[in-house]
Amino acid sequence: LIADFKITWGQNNYMLDNPNGISVRIFKCPLLVTNCGQCLSLQPEYECGWCGSYCSLQKHCNATWQDRSATCQNPLILRFSPSVGPIEGKTNVSISGINLGKTATDIQSGVTVAGVRCTVLPDHYQPSFMFKCETEPSGKTGSGPIKEPQVLFLTPREGPRSGGTMITIGGTDLNAGTSVTVNVGGSPCEVD
Repeated sequence: LIADFKITWGQNNYMLDNPNGISVRIFKCPLLVTNCGQCLSLQPEYECGWCGSYCSLQKHCNATWQDRSATCQNPLILRFSPSVGPIEGKTNVSISGINLGKTATDIQSGVTVAGVRCTVLPDHYQPSFMFKCETEPSGKTGSGPIKEPQVLFLTPREGPRSGGTMITIGGTDLNAGTSVTVNVGGSPCEVD
C-alpha cells in the first residue's frame, strides 16, 4: 500500500508542505506472499524472510528465520505441459509449482523430464513458481511421456497442384511436443 506522507503541527493541525510528493510504502510480509520461494524472492528493501511456515520480518519471527540467501526446501511441481514429447527432444515444457528456485540458475542443472535433461529457458523463468525448459533428445521411446509420433493414414491421397485441399492425418502420439509442422510434397501445410 502506498500512502501519502503528511505532517501536521500545532493545535490547529497546520499542514507542512510536501513539495517532493514523498509517499510511504506500508506492507506486511505475510500478506505479500504465501510460500517460502515467493518470500525469499521479494525485493531486498522489504527485508522479508521465511519464518518456518510464513513470510515475516526477522524481528517478528519466533522460529528459525531464513533470509534471501537461503534455499527453500520441498519444491513441489503442481502442473506441467505438454505431457508427452517426441524422442528428438526440442519440446518446450511449461512447469509450475512452489519453491522452484529464486533464479533460473538455482535450478538450471537439476531439471529432467522422464530422465531426460531439460534446459531451463531463463527468459521464461518466473521466480519460485514457473519456468519453461527445452528437452534434449532421448534417443529412445518408452511407455512414459517420450513418444515417437507415427502417421498411419492421410486422406485424401490426391489433390490439385494449386493447393487448398483439406487433409486429414491420423496416427499415434501426434500430440507429442509443443509444435506441429506438416509438409506435403515439400510445401508447408497449415495445421488446424
